[in-house]
Amino acid sequence: MFQLDGATYHANVNIAGGGVGRNIAEGIWKIYGDVRLVSAVGTDQNGDLIKRLLPDHCRTPVLTTGDHPTANCSILLDNRGDCKLCVGDMSVHGAISVDWINSHRDLIRAAPLVVLDANVSPATMEAIFELCVQHQKPGECGLI
Repeated sequence: MFQLDGATYHANVNIAGGGVGRNIAEGIWKIYGDVRLVSAVGTDQNGDLIKRLLPDHCRTPVLTTGDHPTANCSILLDNRGDCKLCVGDMSVHGAISVDWINSHRDLIRAAPLVVLDANVSPATMEAIFELCVQHQKPGECGLI
């Protein structure tokens, strides 16, 4: 077992493009071919990776900002695969503002379904919910 004492321990390290919203977008793209990921990434290697994982038309509404690094997390798993520690920086999601969402309102209007990752601010969530209600996505939408 390890101690949280600052020591370096041998481990297997994997890097993968992730994020709940990005993973869902990739799955929808692989099945249906038409999806738009409205998100934000930094001007770093991780941002480049995220953008490369989807075709051009899927990533058009991805905001690239130099103000924050691309969202990332490091997850420490034990030998059974159980999560023991997770640390991350999700500050780039603050760039997904109400104004940014409103500038993409046509995407929400045209979408048969809207999937929301809860890493955005409450105000941004509310703006998305309001647009979904206004455009009846996915037929019925209510604020819980």
